[in-house]
Amino acid sequence: MSFLKSKWGRGLGLLILIGLLWIVPSGRFDLSLEQFFSLSKQGKQVLETLETPITIASYFHYNGFEEELTSTLLQSIAKSSPWIRYSAVSNPAAPADPLENDSPANGSIILRSEFGSTELNVADFFSIEGDYDVFRGEEYLINAIASIDHQQKMTVYFTEGHKEPSIFQDRAHGIQALSQAIEAVGGTVLTLNPSMSIIPEECQLLMVVSPKTAWDDQAIQNLNDYLDRGGRLIVFFDPFFRSGLEEVLEKRGVTVQETLIVDEEASYLLGSTSLSPLLMPHPITKPLLKSQMGVAFFQSRSIQKSNTASSLDYIPLLSSSDSAWADSDDPLRKDRDFSLNGPFDLAGLIENIKDDSAEKWMVFGDADWVNNQWIETQGNFDLIMAAISYLIDTPNYIHIPSKKTVITAVWFSPRVKLILFGGLVLLIPILSFALAFRSHRKKP
Repeated sequence: MSFLKSKWGRGLGLLILIGLLWIVPSGRFDLSLEQFFSLSKQGKQVLETLETPITIASYFHYNGFEEELTSTLLQSIAKSSPWIRYSAVSNPAAPADPLENDSPANGSIILRSEFGSTELNVADFFSIEGDYDVFRGEEYLINAIASIDHQQKMTVYFTEGHKEPSIFQDRAHGIQALSQAIEAVGGTVLTLNPSMSIIPEECQLLMVVSPKTAWDDQAIQNLNDYLDRGGRLIVFFDPFFRSGLEEVLEKRGVTVQETLIVDEEASYLLGSTSLSPLLMPHPITKPLLKSQMGVAFFQSRSIQKSNTASSLDYIPLLSSSDSAWADSDDPLRKDRDFSLNGPFDLAGLIENIKDDSAEKWMVFGDADWVNNQWIETQGNFDLIMAAISYLIDTPNYIHIPSKKTVITAVWFSPRVKLILFGGLVLLIPILSFALAFRSHRKKP
């Protein structure tokens, strides 16, 4: 009893207590470089705002690495929100006749709430890019949860027929990645050629990305009809290409200038035409301002409010620095006497702040930032997802960057955990203190 009351006994007890608190809750330690097995800060923020009970069920016929990783993530999600209940169906019995199988497929994850349901599959969470394992499971799961926490679903159309990039292109970045992110939150992504068909009533958002050829009269008429009935639109322009949309938007409140912005003060890596624009305060840019994350444009035209009388309000979202300049002929020439002086707007929003049913649309002076690998640069993906959410009045979907690394994880079975950590945390300290105590007793 005297030993337990001594400093040696108290020290031994404290070490054992720390060891037990360390190993009892979990036998897993996330040693992956990009924290594959842990929830991100963005994901936790979404879970903290849930208002609807959601049930999640996973159906895994076997427990491979992908299933183990996803199960760990789902358990973390359930622990982070009282609104989520998670259950795992391990090794469900297969039917005698596979053709009569009505049960979820292997790897399925089904999410349900009072507003609907959505189904994901573990196979979509993983891919290989070069020498790296890529995991997008957290983004898909968190945004799927957000999509059924409310009633409204979104249907997004991308235009085609004017040399726009295709959502079906075989690329891991750009428009295809954006369309996949929309589908991951329960949205529907479709395409249409406005020269061939009207823009349907079900279209909640029309995306026009870098058209390289002119829109004909029929396409322009269909676009005007869509906006007149309160349509939502995002147009991404590129320098040096005219599509005829400039005249349409000029009459509706925005001038898209035929210029290239040069900004040595707010540039990004690739020179003075590669821009890191300033974020103007607005609900769309709020998530980036809060996280102190910028955006990056490759090359951009300047935009401004037009002189056309309009009941709509023009709100700048991105701006260059005051020292920027722009030129329609040769913006890089040394003689700036013939150049336009900044600051310039790179993105703007048009809406009627007194009438939410009126048309609402956005214009960006650059398209590269959503059309190739630039979409993964800085906060670019977050910006476009926030813009989509704002225009169609849905929750602010997030982009959690894909985690690319060679996965390094240590997993312990209950027996190995008992032997390994029991020896390290219990046996070694006890022996050490016993030897030290014995040595202390032998001293005269």
